[in-house]
Amino acid sequence: MAQIVWTEPSIGDLDASADYIAIENPLAAAELVRRVIDHVEQLAVHPDSGSRPRELARSRYRQIVEPPGRVFYRHDHGKVFIFHVMRTQRLLRGKQLAARKQSTPDWGNPRHNPRNRCIASQSMRAHAIAITTPTLLIRPYRRGDAARFAAAVRESATSVGRWMPWPRADYTPQMALAWFADCAAKRRADTAHEFGIFSSDGRELLGGAGLNRIDAQHRGANLGYWVRHAREGQGIATQAARALLDFGFDTLQLARIEIVAAEGNAASAAVARKAGATLEYVARNRLIVGGRAVPARVFACVPMTPAAAHAQPASKPVQGPRRPMPPTRVVLRALQPGDARALLAAARASRALHHPWLRAPQTPEQFRALLARAAQPDHHTHLVCLRDSGAAVGVINLSNIVRGAFASAYLSYYVFAGHERQGLMREALHAAVRHAFGTLKLHRLEANIQPGNNASRALVRACGFTLEGFSPRYLKIAGRWRDHERWARLADAPRRAR
Repeated sequence: MAQIVWTEPSIGDLDASADYIAIENPLAAAELVRRVIDHVEQLAVHPDSGSRPRELARSRYRQIVEPPGRVFYRHDHGKVFIFHVMRTQRLLRGKQLAARKQSTPDWGNPRHNPRNRCIASQSMRAHAIAITTPTLLIRPYRRGDAARFAAAVRESATSVGRWMPWPRADYTPQMALAWFADCAAKRRADTAHEFGIFSSDGRELLGGAGLNRIDAQHRGANLGYWVRHAREGQGIATQAARALLDFGFDTLQLARIEIVAAEGNAASAAVARKAGATLEYVARNRLIVGGRAVPARVFACVPMTPAAAHAQPASKPVQGPRRPMPPTRVVLRALQPGDARALLAAARASRALHHPWLRAPQTPEQFRALLARAAQPDHHTHLVCLRDSGAAVGVINLSNIVRGAFASAYLSYYVFAGHERQGLMREALHAAVRHAFGTLKLHRLEANIQPGNNASRALVRACGFTLEGFSPRYLKIAGRWRDHERWARLADAPRRAR
């Protein structure tokens, strides 16, 4: 499996494209970055799948096209070097790539180490991110927000200013611009990610929230939030806090996030609890409020790993939200015709494991039928592969995808023998859920499971699904109509321990 290496200029290219699009549409900018990175990551498994650039037909360089851009790369000795990202309308000059060969990252630098959380692709995902909740848009500040930001701060000088030192009655747009510039610099350095909280249509600035004091070595951060005076008490801070906890764990791959609330700030402490954080201790002289040192309550969230869950005493519920670890061991990619031999061999070797719950494709004809279904617009089939070796781990299907008011799909999956009971499919299912709710913008996923399939029931429960009902003789499997339990998860359902 090839290693993906982003050069500094190529990172700058993608950042610049995302910044330009984000001026008018931050959601489109975030989607562009996701699409480009997902496409590039497929080169780890198929490094020579790109075409030859028409400008450099006889060169060693290749390209992949992800509208509205092209990504130029070269495959050398097990590494895929990404050199340039440009719009499809432009023509490439050969000297551009030659010059960028000198910009290959220093792998001793933790910023470019692929085993470090701050690899280029994760930095770029965070840079162009725009987060949505049922009623909020959470995005980085832009210059055009300065007047609205200053007005919100002046309005909140007494309420928010009671606990924070910067809100002032004479706060100006120029002060806001200076703050925005500081936020942008820290975001590029991956030391803080500050966001404005807006109404879902982006018209009203409701407050702010951010992950700051990011410790790259220990993968920790502090979460802060504020809401303008006129919109306090409406659940805005809780929604934003939950969204940024997900962003911190899923995108930045943090291991711990703290929320520090001054003693007496009951509203901030209530938000921390509602977001799923656990009170760990009270720190003396932790904050300066009104010019004097005061104690503060320190709340914390950590991503819940399978080992940590099993370590909890059976008589006590797991504290805090159940948050998936990022899929560091597996990748999901679209099923391809070239996967036939490996998938059929793995499926045949897994007959005993799958019986009596399902029957994976066993013949070339059955594989072609699966591939044909995967090509339909209402069906997404993902092959789950080990990130390091590319070996097939299992299959995940999103089927009967319905848009419009229903915005739902059915989820099905199976693991291949030799990869079961290692948490690999749990990581893969979390990634598939994020794809369904994030990229596809679905509202509901449903998984139908036979009552005796305890392993499958445990898997969906660990991924935040809840049991909704029971349907007798619901699906025909191996010639028999079989009962099924209906498990479901909604896009806006909080991920809590069960």
